Amino acid sequence: MPTSHRPSSSDARYVFILFALIFVVLFFAFLIYFVYWQKQFTTRLVDSEGTQKDTIDLVRTGWAEQKNAPTEAELAPVNTTTPQPTTPAATATFDPNRYNPRTTETLQLRGRQLLDKYFASIQSSDFQTACSLLSNTLCNARRDIYSYSQFLSKLNGGYQIKSITLAPEQKPTEAIYCVEYTYSLKADLNPQPVTEYFQYRIKTRPDGADEISARVCEKIVKDGRERPCPIITPKKYCF
Repeated sequence: MPTSHRPSSSDARYVFILFALIFVVLFFAFLIYFVYWQKQFTTRLVDSEGTQKDTIDLVRTGWAEQKNAPTEAELAPVNTTTPQPTTPAATATFDPNRYNPRTTETLQLRGRQLLDKYFASIQSSDFQTACSLLSNTLCNARRDIYSYSQFLSKLNGGYQIKSITLAPEQKPTEAIYCVEYTYSLKADLNPQPVTEYFQYRIKTRPDGADEISARVCEKIVKDGRERPCPIITPKKYCF
C-alpha cells in the first residue's frame, strides 16, 4: 500500500523563496508606479500654474525670444543726433585710459556722422583717426595702429560704401546701423569684389562722446555665393 507524500523542509524553503520573489516584484512595481505618478502630478501642477520650461523645442520655435523680447519703449531708436549733456557724476567716473583719445573735432561727431568719418578715414589711410573712433577693445589707438591697418592696407581703393541706415529694431543702450559695402584685395586673382553686410553699433561714452562699440557680420557675398562670416552675430538686425 503506497504511503502519502509529506512535505519536507526543502519544499518549505522553495515555497518561502517563491513568496519572497513575488513580494520583491510587487514592491518594485509599486515603487515604479509611485515615482511615475509623482512625476505626472508635478507636471500637471506646473502646467496649471501657467509656467513653461525653456526646452530646446521651445527655443527652436522662438518662445524664448518672445519671453525675453524688449518692450516698445526699449525698441525706440537711440538718440545719437545731438550731444548729450555730461553729468558731474559721469565726469567723475570717466577714466581716460579706458577709452581712445579723440581730437576736438571727433569728440563732436554723433551717430551717422561718426560712421561717415570712420570710413572716410579708412579711404584716406588715416588709420590713427579711424582706430580712435572705435572702442578701446576693438582697437587701442595708443598701440594697435599697425596691426589694425594690416588688412585695410591690402584693400584696392578701400571700402566702397553702398548704404548706411538705422536698423528697424534698436537696442536701448546703443544705436544699431546697417552698413553695406564692397571691396577688393590687391593680391586677389579673382577681380570680383566682396560685398559685406555688417552691424555697426554706437554707444555713448561717460564723457558724452559717441564711439563705435561693435562691428558684427551678418552676411558676406562673393561671385553670387554667400561666404562664412568671421564674426557670427547671435541675432540679425539688418539683413
